[in-house]
Amino acid sequence: MEQLAPSEKFVREMISPNKESKYYPEDKSRIGRLKREAGVIPIKENKVSGSGLVSAQQKEKDLIADSKHLGLGHPPANVLYELRQKTELDRALTRGMSYKDRARKAAVVYDHMNGTKEAERHLPTLKTEAEAKYWYHNLREHMFVNYKAWRRLLDHRADGVIEGKTPPVVNAPLTTPGKIITPPLVKP
Repeated sequence: MEQLAPSEKFVREMISPNKESKYYPEDKSRIGRLKREAGVIPIKENKVSGSGLVSAQQKEKDLIADSKHLGLGHPPANVLYELRQKTELDRALTRGMSYKDRARKAAVVYDHMNGTKEAERHLPTLKTEAEAKYWYHNLREHMFVNYKAWRRLLDHRADGVIEGKTPPVVNAPLTTPGKIITPPLVKP
């Protein structure tokens, strides 16, 4: 049989929250706690909870630490730049957003990174959500290539450490310092 009234524990915690939550700062007040329990209204979360968004600066620090730990040294500037752009784009995209909106946001970042207006000029040609979905995924595939290559290199190094093998030796630099690899924009 389903309970029709709230439990006694819930009512007591609503009346007087007894401790401060390190994950939900709004739990200090009755209204904040009610918003969280209702599950409908957006709530604030501390980033330390693991479920909140991680800042671009924190991702950058983590990448630098991982790179140094695995013997690759400091990542190139263009890798860090692409990581910042990727983080901001990922943060701008929300669940339930249409692919036309996703494509628009990705086009803005792509053009910003490459100094063009090519991607934004292509947006009006997308008539259906299916076209927008295809183009969005295609565009994302061609973005952040330096970061993806560096991340792959880190993953291979980490696999080598885990398996007890010598990490692979890098014979050539990933890119020319200061140069950003610009792949051609593929249109659907």
